[in-house]
Amino acid sequence: MQLRMGLQVLAMVWVPAVGWGQQADALRFSASTSWSMPYADVREDRLVGGIVFDLTQAIGAALHLPVRYVVLPRKRIEAAAQAGELDVRCYFNPTWTQNPGQYIFSNPLFDASDVLVGARSGTGTITDLSQLPQGATVGTVLGFLYPALDKRFQDHSLLREDAVDQEKVLMKLGRARTPYAVVNTRVLAWFKRQSGSEAIADWALPLERADFYCGVNKSSAHKPQKVVDAINRLKATGEIDRILQGYQ
Repeated sequence: MQLRMGLQVLAMVWVPAVGWGQQADALRFSASTSWSMPYADVREDRLVGGIVFDLTQAIGAALHLPVRYVVLPRKRIEAAAQAGELDVRCYFNPTWTQNPGQYIFSNPLFDASDVLVGARSGTGTITDLSQLPQGATVGTVLGFLYPALDKRFQDHSLLREDAVDQEKVLMKLGRARTPYAVVNTRVLAWFKRQSGSEAIADWALPLERADFYCGVNKSSAHKPQKVVDAINRLKATGEIDRILQGYQ
């Protein structure tokens, strides 16, 4: 298949040396080039750090399996999963896929909601979406869906300005290239800590709540329910909360 030939599969395992047989049994996780820290540190199409990296390494260790990452643009991940190229998708939510029945989902692992934020100069505090000026430009990520705003984007009462990831969205906001932006709460907090940016306003308007899940492909050779049970145990034992604390 042309799709399979085009997939760029990049491996990183949690053990120092892996034989061919072990590689064939690796647990394959998706990773998106549109993810930002603290969720993912993607360098040269390799996932090398962040919450998702630490979480997936912990899942592999719990199952005594090597881990391999399939790093793709977000829009190609769904097709890769349908083609059987992926075992597990994390940083995921049942409402973000057109095929939720293809997966067995973990319990909700933590909050992954978005907020609307504004540039410090030139924008007043927004406490309700109705206060957004007609035709205002909102920074967004290419290919991301925004249920609270999509209708307004479609009728052009608000205008999208896409960037490749949420960090770039915030950089454009900080440089006043866009007056507003939609970003994940953890990405926003991380960006402010790392950049020391004073150009982003202090207010943040919560949009629709979303939770972070892992979804295991039902076609996986790794007994999907067993993988889901391992993920839920990591949550129940506090291991996921400990990972999150490392990025606060």
